[in-house]
Amino acid sequence: MTAAIYSRHHDGHVRQRALRALDCNEPWTAPFVVHLLGEYVIEICADIENFAQRALHGRPAMQASLSAFLGQNSCFAELTRRRAISYWSCYHRALHPSRVTYPGLIALSMLTGVA
Repeated sequence: MTAAIYSRHHDGHVRQRALRALDCNEPWTAPFVVHLLGEYVIEICADIENFAQRALHGRPAMQASLSAFLGQNSCFAELTRRRAISYWSCYHRALHPSRVTYPGLIALSMLTGVA
């Protein structure tokens, strides 16, 4: 629970460490993970994208809880997607000229089952 609380810390480095310590096997952690995809810290988005690409398929319960959360909270999912697009456009467009290569949007698509 402490890691979930620290995932909302004002310091991005603290949020990133908290994400890495978060027990994502618990369904109640899904909102904390998803919320991080709508923030400006691209390193956190990249961590979630890497996890989604490399390890999520081997954890079907976690994948189901993340997908279910996003499906049941479509307004929050859309708000998170719009925030990710906004941060991509403002801060990360030089590194990722197309938003389809932006880690936050890739991960969000993977978690919703779109990708």
